[in-house]
Amino acid sequence: MRYAMRWLRLHASWGLVLFPLGSAALVTCGGPDTAVLLNSQEEVDSWSKWGASWGRLRRLRGESACNAVLGDLIINGSSINSLSNFTGLQSVAGDLVIKETFLSELSGLGTLRSVGGNLKIEHNGALASITGLAELASIGGELQIVRNTALKSLNGLGKVESMGGFRLEDSPQIKSLVGLESLQAVWGEVVVLETPLQVMGCFATAIRVKSFRFDAESWPRCMTAAEKTALVDMSILPAQNVLGNTSEQRWQENGCGADPVSCGWGGDCKAQLSMTTISGSSVVGTVVAISRANALCGDCTGLLNATIGASGSLDLSHLQEHPGRYSLCRCVNVGPIAELLIVGPAGNEDIVCNLGFGCNFKLQNGGVGMRPGFEIQ
Repeated sequence: MRYAMRWLRLHASWGLVLFPLGSAALVTCGGPDTAVLLNSQEEVDSWSKWGASWGRLRRLRGESACNAVLGDLIINGSSINSLSNFTGLQSVAGDLVIKETFLSELSGLGTLRSVGGNLKIEHNGALASITGLAELASIGGELQIVRNTALKSLNGLGKVESMGGFRLEDSPQIKSLVGLESLQAVWGEVVVLETPLQVMGCFATAIRVKSFRFDAESWPRCMTAAEKTALVDMSILPAQNVLGNTSEQRWQENGCGADPVSCGWGGDCKAQLSMTTISGSSVVGTVVAISRANALCGDCTGLLNATIGASGSLDLSHLQEHPGRYSLCRCVNVGPIAELLIVGPAGNEDIVCNLGFGCNFKLQNGGVGMRPGFEIQ
């Protein structure tokens, strides 16, 4: 076990190695088989004041402090309430653990770019924001956010592109996974437990995930069938997914938005949304867009959009998506507002008819939402 290692306290001896890193030097501390443990505010504050030379700790006089930890870094102590002096750290080769502190935010980690092992943020009852991790781009192991009861969002992880796994547990104020917009690959599971999500949120369009697992409490209350299909399509091992149910009844009971909207492919698409409010606010003037194919509601950049008019009127005639099931998404406060079904043939087909004669044919590729009597022009 990793934590059976020899602990390396801040006031013990460190090794000092210099490597070129752009215009600055990389100053390493710890080692692959050691863990730097900070368990008091005094030790955290000393991070920028002390360095090491020839294996001996000494007070800095113009030299750089450690900015790369070769093993684990563990910040664990109820007296720790600030990381403001914990500056300059760029990488942790092992695990970074922030546990059982009284931190309200993580601003001192603003230069951190990579964690080679797991990033564990656990049991921090006062932690309300993780925006201090804004420069973090990669996590080699799992991102574990567990029992941070004051944390309201995942904002601050917007540059993370890959991680070994994701676990969100017992964080009751987090209502979506918005904040992971750049995430392109999760090599393990995405697990959400005991966290009552309202909507899913969004990942990068081409994201690949091993599988998704939600418990009944955490399955997003406002999830369209199109978004559930998107999760399945993202999964490398879809048979291992544990997903909840979506239904029109569940959607209505949770007050998620309008009834489904249906339009014929290639024709006018004008809808009258069946509600006037979302979460107590008027929807008039809300900007919406159709989700990308096989994707969750997310960033509307590059998507054609429309604005909800008086009494819920919506004109989508200028949108050119192919037949299929989509989510109609809010562009602010990201999430679905309705499911959109564009009815029509599933693929391109050549149909040859002779003038003046009957024209009977069978669509080889089938269609979306088409029933007997559907009119094709």
